[in-house]
Amino acid sequence: PQQLPEPPTAACSDAEIEQMLSSSPTPAAFKARATKDPDVVTWEEAMRDGPEKEYWIQAIREEIESLISQGTWVEVKKSEVEGNILRGTWVLRRKRTPDGRIKKYKARYCCRGDLETGVKTGEVETYSPVCSWSSIRIFLVLSIIFGFVTKSVDFSNAFVQAVLKRPVHIEIPRGYKSTMGADTCLRLLKSLYGLADAPKMWGDHLRETLLDMGFVASIFDPCLFLRDDMMIVLYVDDCGIAARTEKEIDDFVAELKRRGFSLTVEGSFTEFLGIKLTKHPDGSIEMTQEGLIDKIVAAAGLEDCKPNSLPTASKPLGADPEGEPMDESWNYRSIVGMLLYLSTN
Repeated sequence: PQQLPEPPTAACSDAEIEQMLSSSPTPAAFKARATKDPDVVTWEEAMRDGPEKEYWIQAIREEIESLISQGTWVEVKKSEVEGNILRGTWVLRRKRTPDGRIKKYKARYCCRGDLETGVKTGEVETYSPVCSWSSIRIFLVLSIIFGFVTKSVDFSNAFVQAVLKRPVHIEIPRGYKSTMGADTCLRLLKSLYGLADAPKMWGDHLRETLLDMGFVASIFDPCLFLRDDMMIVLYVDDCGIAARTEKEIDDFVAELKRRGFSLTVEGSFTEFLGIKLTKHPDGSIEMTQEGLIDKIVAAAGLEDCKPNSLPTASKPLGADPEGEPMDESWNYRSIVGMLLYLSTN
């Protein structure tokens, strides 16, 4: 096999990150993302002078250092590459608590997997490990019945923790300083966000580990894992754990780390995927999403609107083929998606 160079260990300084602002234009296909969610910003927006700039720079640096530490890629000369070299984009997002407060500034580098050539349609299996909300409710009910302790876990750069089994090359990301000069790209050794099969590779990797640790996947939901002393629900890279004691959860997390997983325990399951879970004295659990409601209102520009006791128009909403085209600044599909997420959960 070809001898590959050692992974570089350098991230750019603040000044070097700012210098890259004018280089590597963001792909047009990703331009609309800034209007879909007010908490998702472009590189240009993040690098503008303001109170959040340093937070974004720190988030970008942490992402690059995390990718390097996990052996995600090695540098190679472009002349050595057979096939196309994929572009990429930074996805920068403010993560919030269910009540709307900013919890974290998150930076994630994604490659343009949609530009990958040499992979035929249907040749790559696509699947994302997402548990149903019915499973999450069962998880909560059983936790109450058995008096289990719950924890929420976030797998850091989850997709990167799975080994890539085919050659993929990407352009140098903004904010990353090459150690081999300008005519350089990165060969991926691990899966990366943006590849069509990245979610499946991650799901298979974690599933194999959990089965080896004595868990059984539910026949009704492959993202609900059960063991005599523990339950797990998996929502891509977020995980809920319920066990009889906190020590059992700590031991389980320690074993995952021993097996090479990078993860963070984020406290109780009371805040999961932006949903706040409040346990009342009578044993019932209330699920609220005030932060998402506020985000929908802000995204639609309705902060100053008059409230209505009925969430519906006074007239039926029907087709209007002769009507004026939509000229609002907000993204219709995104708003409907957030409303559906709110209504079904």
